[in-house]
Amino acid sequence: MENKRLIQAIPTLILSGILINTWIIILRTDYFATIKHQIGLSLFLLIVALYFYKFKYGIILTGFFLSLATFNAIAIFPDIISSSYFIKIGNTEISTPSIEWKSFLLLFLFFVCSGGYLISLYSEYKNKINK
Repeated sequence: MENKRLIQAIPTLILSGILINTWIIILRTDYFATIKHQIGLSLFLLIVALYFYKFKYGIILTGFFLSLATFNAIAIFPDIISSSYFIKIGNTEISTPSIEWKSFLLLFLFFVCSGGYLISLYSEYKNKINK
């Protein structure tokens, strides 16, 4: 049982390393911490506390956190590099939301490591509602 929890916590462990590195860079160089960095750090500290309180809430909030990082609502890297793509139909230009690809890869890793657990949580929730 503990090995499964360790595998599910791998994205959070990687995320903690990234955030430690980011804040060391911010403190030692001329990078400035934006409000996105500060919100990202405070949300991450909340996630870590939830892992010790209720593991499943920590897992769920980690997925939400990585989704926010993917769509640039929060920052986990010192430099924010995002890209969006455009489709032009006639005179109308439609764009995708800006996506941070490194955060997207972490989100993908999260779903690989915790996808089965999230599916079982959802099925338990659905069974509880149906009864």
